[in-house]
Amino acid sequence: NGLISSLTDATFEGWVTVDSSNGGGWTRLFDFGSTMPGGLNGEITGPGNTNGGGTQGLDYIMLSASRGGNYDQQRIEIRNEDPAGGGVNTFDSDVVTVFGEQIHFAVTVRDLGDGTTEINYWRDGTQQTSNAIAQTTLSEINDVNNWLGRSTWINDGTLDGTFEEFRIYDKTLTPEEVAESLAQGPDLPDEGNVRITDVHYDKATDNLSISWESEAGMLYNLRSELDPGSATPLDWPIHGDNTEMAATPPENTLTIPLPADLTRLFVIEGFEAPPVILFNDDLESGVQGWTTLVNDAVGNTLWEFGTPGGSTGPLSGADNSANAWSTNLGDYGPDSSIALRSPAIDLSTVTRAELTFEVFRDADGFGDSAFLRFLRASDFVQLGGETPLDLSVFDIDFSTIRIAVVPEAIGENVIIEWNFISDSTPDAFSGLTIDNINVADSN
Repeated sequence: NGLISSLTDATFEGWVTVDSSNGGGWTRLFDFGSTMPGGLNGEITGPGNTNGGGTQGLDYIMLSASRGGNYDQQRIEIRNEDPAGGGVNTFDSDVVTVFGEQIHFAVTVRDLGDGTTEINYWRDGTQQTSNAIAQTTLSEINDVNNWLGRSTWINDGTLDGTFEEFRIYDKTLTPEEVAESLAQGPDLPDEGNVRITDVHYDKATDNLSISWESEAGMLYNLRSELDPGSATPLDWPIHGDNTEMAATPPENTLTIPLPADLTRLFVIEGFEAPPVILFNDDLESGVQGWTTLVNDAVGNTLWEFGTPGGSTGPLSGADNSANAWSTNLGDYGPDSSIALRSPAIDLSTVTRAELTFEVFRDADGFGDSAFLRFLRASDFVQLGGETPLDLSVFDIDFSTIRIAVVPEAIGENVIIEWNFISDSTPDAFSGLTIDNINVADSN
């Protein structure tokens, strides 16, 4: 309540698509007002006339999508009859409406300061009306029903259409500003902005419900401000404790007590939820759950845990830490085939995941090879394909490797296996060293 009556000057602007005439006659683009004397007596809080709030508009400003059932005719009407005596002013236009095509409209209302108000209306960039009316200002409108697509007259139709965007300015746009706004079009959602799909007030509970489009993997904040010019919307304060709300796709709905403020603006901020860590090991607390295998007959090379110290390659773990897994802590040997297996990792709760780890590659890239694969923890069956670890790369420091977990491993309890194979040529290299292993939800 009080959305427009608190304003001296205003502009109502929108982009809307009228889909058909199925909504009936006298459908509205917007209608702000009441239906019975006394303002709040004319408040309607649900479909139809649910609380005896009246059946005919009494005090309002509206823009119709049709006059009667003709969608090629429109009307602006300002009625000021609560209390009686303000009269009714109507301004008609005749603009062809093509069903299914978006239209732009702008209605400006300016208080001239002498008891009269100037009304201007643009449709798709062309000014349709410009008139001054007496005995009516926005402050005199009992705006207890503020609707898009719905009329304060109960027997009027309901718009069959879709709003791309609707704006209320606390000033009158100039003709140049209207033209510029039309050229720019409706706002594309900025990063973090979220499309609000419904706002509903429940008079019985005095609660306000806000619904918005939501996506998996997102979190949401409700931000609010009394003065929209105080900061950009994504810098408005968090409203109450409504922060980091999890997504419930395809739509979230939040119910809050109706604020006592006459005018308050809300915006929903969306941002990606931080990844859920499924497994993380920096190898500085031991190697519980890790296992190593030797798949050759000679055992010249082992996966060893500790501080590496080969002829070449790293002399510490990643970030100068004390520990890492290495193919021997010194130089690796020839004719080797060894495997390193992680503890079991539960992927049953995710639909996508990513493995990251730090690696130092220091080997004979022509004769030696390495690869990674995912195994089912219960029976060690390979899930999906192998991922080569390119040993033709000579690292000069630890680097990060990112690998999407294969789809076949999603939903399973898995083990990650690193394999290293050397040829028969003796080499003075440290081989392969890994550290800082992490698996996270990548939704």
